[in-house]
Amino acid sequence: MTKNEFLQVLKQELVNHQVTNYADAVNKYEARFKLAKEAGFSEEEAASKFGNPKDIAMKYINKAMDSSAEEEKSEKDVSSAQEGPHITSGRPYTVILSLVADDIRLEYSDVAEPYVSFNDANPDDYLIKKDSDQNFFRLEFVPKMKFFSNMHRSHITLTLPKDIYIGSLSINSVSSKIILGDVIADDLRLSTVSGNIVIDSIRSKYLSFSMVSGNVSAKSIVGETVKLNTVSGSLRASYGKIENMSVNGVSGNVVFDGGSIHNVKSSILSGKVVVQGESIK
Repeated sequence: MTKNEFLQVLKQELVNHQVTNYADAVNKYEARFKLAKEAGFSEEEAASKFGNPKDIAMKYINKAMDSSAEEEKSEKDVSSAQEGPHITSGRPYTVILSLVADDIRLEYSDVAEPYVSFNDANPDDYLIKKDSDQNFFRLEFVPKMKFFSNMHRSHITLTLPKDIYIGSLSINSVSSKIILGDVIADDLRLSTVSGNIVIDSIRSKYLSFSMVSGNVSAKSIVGETVKLNTVSGSLRASYGKIENMSVNGVSGNVVFDGGSIHNVKSSILSGKVVVQGESIK
């Protein structure tokens, strides 16, 4: 087999199996033929020593397939990380939180039942109503009137068992900062007047944001239906995967840096809805 015949068979096998970097293999063996000639071998002798070009091509094909599979796995891992956790079973909880100005953090841990850490807050300064049973938890955390005018912003933490998912989560505040880790809920409603909402990842069938001037920042928002009502507050997320989204407001902006947002309905007067750099309104 001559050099040209060898290289043609090698190239054709790689092209037929859609190996995109086939030229690297062809150039490599063309250089080998040149070295063999300088060493005194004929083209036929060199081709015989190199082996069957179809067998050589198969090594490249298998390597390309392994590389493609690894890239696909990596893309899935990235997508999974962006979209957040995938808990679909466990005890469904209904969680209702009502606050005025104190910051609230929601997190998961190895606990049997939900519990509240008051941290730097003094429970004696607040009217606290807490109800809970097997699948229901409600907390009202309101400062007593005599402390209201000179109120210290406290930080409280609600810890939930990590083996549950939330059937319904509702958080209402005036100026509290709401901090959420990785949250899954069938129905999720967040409402604030001037407080900000900070989210790691949310996955919800129905998700509602209601703000006056508070802002929402999130790493990932995944939902079937997302509704945003705002006056001047804005929402920004690194990643979003939403089937239906409606936005109502005056001047707030909604920005998703990546992901896919479908069926967008926007009625913002002077604000914008931007998905991956493209302005929808």
